[in-house]
Amino acid sequence: SQGLLVHYFLDHSFTSAATGTATIKYFAPITHGTITVKTMLKEKHNRKILVDSIAMDESGKIVATLNEIWIML
Repeated sequence: SQGLLVHYFLDHSFTSAATGTATIKYFAPITHGTITVKTMLKEKHNRKILVDSIAMDESGKIVATLNEIWIML
């Protein structure tokens, strides 16, 4: 979901983006059920795009997060 969001926000002078850093934190194991992932644009500064994602179980409990810095190329 992050790649799709990042490419939506690319400036016209850039044609692609690559992951600079990705920090994943796992808070709980998932053994069954549906996972929902929400991805949000945190900040866009020059060539950097900062994106956050959260993964939630069926009860809405956050089970993992992903904080990523993308670099526009």
